[in-house]
Amino acid sequence: MATSASTAVPAGHKAEEFRVDGHGQVQIGDRHYHPNPTTPTTRFHNEYYEIPRDPSPVFTGREEIGKLLEARCLPSSVPENQRQQRRFVIYGLGGSGKTQVCLKFAEDHREKIHATVGSYELGAMTTDDAVTLILKTSGSPDLPDRPTLEAATSVVLTLGCLALAITHAGAVIRQGYCAMGEYCALYSRRRKELLNRKVIQGGEDYQYTVLTTWEVSRKMIEEMSSTTGQDALDLLQIFGFLHYEGIPEDLFHRAWCTLQKGERSESEWFLSHRPKIIQRQSSPEWDIFPLREAISLLQSFSLIHRNQKHLISIHPLVHTWVRDRLSPSDEEMIWTQTTSTLVLSIPRDMQTADYRFRQSLVPHIDACMAFQKDGIFFLQGIGQDCQWMASRLSGVYHEVGRYQEALQLMERTVEAEKKTLGDEHPDTLSSIHNLVTVYTQVGRREEALPLSERLVEIRKRTLGDEHPNTLLSIQRLAYIYCLFNRYQDALNLLEPVVEARKRTLGDKHPDTLKAIHNLAIIYSELGRQEALQLMEGVVEARKRTLGDEHPDTLDAIHNLAISYSELGRQEALPLMEGVVEARKRTQGDKHPRTLKAIQSLALRYSELGRQEALQLMEGVVEARKRTLGDEHPGTLLALRGLTYVKETLECSTEGHQQRPNPEQEVQDRRRKDGFRSSLTRLWKKHR
Repeated sequence: MATSASTAVPAGHKAEEFRVDGHGQVQIGDRHYHPNPTTPTTRFHNEYYEIPRDPSPVFTGREEIGKLLEARCLPSSVPENQRQQRRFVIYGLGGSGKTQVCLKFAEDHREKIHATVGSYELGAMTTDDAVTLILKTSGSPDLPDRPTLEAATSVVLTLGCLALAITHAGAVIRQGYCAMGEYCALYSRRRKELLNRKVIQGGEDYQYTVLTTWEVSRKMIEEMSSTTGQDALDLLQIFGFLHYEGIPEDLFHRAWCTLQKGERSESEWFLSHRPKIIQRQSSPEWDIFPLREAISLLQSFSLIHRNQKHLISIHPLVHTWVRDRLSPSDEEMIWTQTTSTLVLSIPRDMQTADYRFRQSLVPHIDACMAFQKDGIFFLQGIGQDCQWMASRLSGVYHEVGRYQEALQLMERTVEAEKKTLGDEHPDTLSSIHNLVTVYTQVGRREEALPLSERLVEIRKRTLGDEHPNTLLSIQRLAYIYCLFNRYQDALNLLEPVVEARKRTLGDKHPDTLKAIHNLAIIYSELGRQEALQLMEGVVEARKRTLGDEHPDTLDAIHNLAISYSELGRQEALPLMEGVVEARKRTQGDKHPRTLKAIQSLALRYSELGRQEALQLMEGVVEARKRTLGDEHPGTLLALRGLTYVKETLECSTEGHQQRPNPEQEVQDRRRKDGFRSSLTRLWKKHR
């Protein structure tokens, strides 16, 4: 009976196939080994057992694939009518250990005939197995101390738990080039040299270094001489400058859409830096087939992985190899192309899907900005296109609560635009408006106020009182007036804005709802009864038009819950809890808006005598100090909130018999120290 292991695997996968035919011939991959019955053997009873070499003496882990192979390949009995050749293919990234798995399985079951079926993609090792392997290959003691284990963990994580890279690293350590704790520093300085070493260890003579395993795959794609092959290699290079995980396939479609809508389509610079896969889009409708075809080709060689959500990942070592093999001029060209495509993909629309897409881009923006010392301003020589990109990136950082990065980008953008365009150019004024917004978020309201007043004056003069940009700037100025307790001044500005928005855009337009939302907050501060009805209307309209978990919807629910809480209404608590959970799920635990929601919930918990309020508030204070600094207004308010929570909980422990009306007592304390007023002022500031 001729038997082996394999099923079909996508074309191009680098795979190792183990086969044994009825004459005893062994085949591993494309290498054949014939039986030599005259060769004496003292280890094995099977005289026909002959493979290219024994498995590595430091072979580690892979129990899962070993058990799978045994279950598929060694059934207890095989019916006569099923005795035919069947195959099992192990495929995956070069260097992941496919050959070693085959050799180990052959050795462990050398006395048996293989009748197998199935396939398995071999990925990275588990961290524990990878640590065991580096300890073996480096010659570390059998019982290493804690520092050695920690250093070993750092090494294998740096190498992405790739078996071949770990084996080579172990050899470098064993041969005395560095200690375990020094390898990561050495790797950061001499990565190319280390990954390109061919190491002989324990009788192994594997023909490839870590890097050449991937060069073989790349050369095979290049030799296809096809458009798909070229697209695949172009995409691989672009992926090398993004973060290695979570690359959205839709990035290219969205970049194309931005140009199709006319934004930056007049820019020769942007048009000349489009990836070829976008340049070749000749139809008015996006044709996704060329992109999917190129991605599938890369996936077939295990150079990338794409999940069911069409998010692409690439092994960290492959990620660095892609960049390392480029010349300095090609490196700059591909980085520029990647950065321009990334920025073009940032959507302007405000639906939930658009917000989440912008959020998903942040790791890739970070990767691109970190690559050049001056970030996006490495391209400052191209003028307005660079300033436009900086403004778009600043907007993303601001939206996800990374205000300092947003501020740095906007300050440089405003400075550059004033020099090149003038103080009153529309682009300059738009950037100043964005800068004012960031100033208020980082606590620099004294600088924001004169800038905002000047901006309103210029826009009224140059655009008119009811131009959308003028109304936007008036709304921002009204908000800043609230920060200075100038509520009547804010009201005088905002009421005409609401009327203008309703008249020109309609009652349910997002910009109209934003103005109404801000007006409701001012009404609430001034004690006007219509505030609550306005807030409830905004919540319902935003749920209907934006969805329940859109950031703007959550802002409105959060502020409505605070108003309910001030009125002592029971529905305040479930609303607050729901906002906290939604914020954590969609924006993360440390986002400023999440922290505001937790603050509100902690206050309400304390008023109800729930002890978890203290832990929540302490966490907010620590996060505020870490992200904003000790003197930021948000940090100071959180500290006041912590004091309020402690005092309120202390009162609750005195016993209800001494507190005939606890809710009234809370209301009295709020009025006495003015804390609830300041809470409303700062926490109802999502505008």
